[in-house]
Amino acid sequence: PTAVPGLAPRRWWAFVGVLLVGMVVAGWQLRFLCDDAYIAFRYVANAHAGFGLVWNRPPFLPVEGYTSFAWVLLLWATWSWFGVEPPDAANVLSMLCGTGQLLLLAAAARRLRRRDGSPAPWSVAALALAVIVANRTFLQWLTGGLETALFNVACIAWVLLAFDRRDARTGWWIRWSAAAALAAWSRPDGLLLVAITGAVAAIACLRRHRTLPQQFVGLLPLVAVAAHVAWRRSCYGEWLPNTYYAKVVTAWPDAGVRYFACFALEHGVWLWLPFAAIWLGVECRRAGRSLPRLLLDHLPAFAAVGALLFQCSYYVLVVGGDHFEYPVFSQVVPLLVLATA
Repeated sequence: PTAVPGLAPRRWWAFVGVLLVGMVVAGWQLRFLCDDAYIAFRYVANAHAGFGLVWNRPPFLPVEGYTSFAWVLLLWATWSWFGVEPPDAANVLSMLCGTGQLLLLAAAARRLRRRDGSPAPWSVAALALAVIVANRTFLQWLTGGLETALFNVACIAWVLLAFDRRDARTGWWIRWSAAAALAAWSRPDGLLLVAITGAVAAIACLRRHRTLPQQFVGLLPLVAVAAHVAWRRSCYGEWLPNTYYAKVVTAWPDAGVRYFACFALEHGVWLWLPFAAIWLGVECRRAGRSLPRLLLDHLPAFAAVGALLFQCSYYVLVVGGDHFEYPVFSQVVPLLVLATA
């Protein structure tokens, strides 16, 4: 059964609708346009004027100073089709992405299960969603003018699909790889999701769960990522945006650890980590010698957890965090709440 026990589907989605209204009202109260957003706006303005995605118009050489190809395309299309300029459109588009996040999380919360496979009480799912919507970091990055909400909806979809592998046929692979592709188009971090998706697909072929033709079809959305990387290299002369080379000169763990410590303190991660460690120990002991088999049978889920841990660790230990309100951890916040539940 997929229904939340004790609550009819219509009532459940009515409850989600109430939370959605609260999310939009609260998120709009916190709306802002980050100064970095105007970098993307300048690229969009030059593209709208017919000069392409460049910082300075010719005869200057192009440089990729924005961090999200999908975001600048979305802003450009909105301006071209509807006449709404980026400063006016950015927060509305970002809020729409936040709506997508909440709907994905609501569908996932509705599928929470006990150990015996029976549905969890609706109050657990409702409380999890309420905690997410009440979180300031989640609300703060529903706006900002940056691609954060767009990346988050793609990343959350990718992780939730990895944990909802009920039917790992071609359709599931297409959806999973499409989420990874959108994440890669939204931010360079998404390339990690693409690489892991490809690796998991290769292991599935080696285990003979999938044939090469089947897997080729399932990974077709990743062709868009390869095309974008090739275009970036030919247009800008680099494999990654210039912002990466400007920010990541050498590892800066001192700043990153302090940054993560603030995040852990403000979001109660210090309380969650011991529970996670105890759960992991119990599960490993329960699995015993079958642990490697368990890992392989649930490889997408374990790969998704590994991807998030690597992404956050790299940002903390190498990049060194930043002065914003945890944008790179904002996609982790709702997933931590679901994991706790």
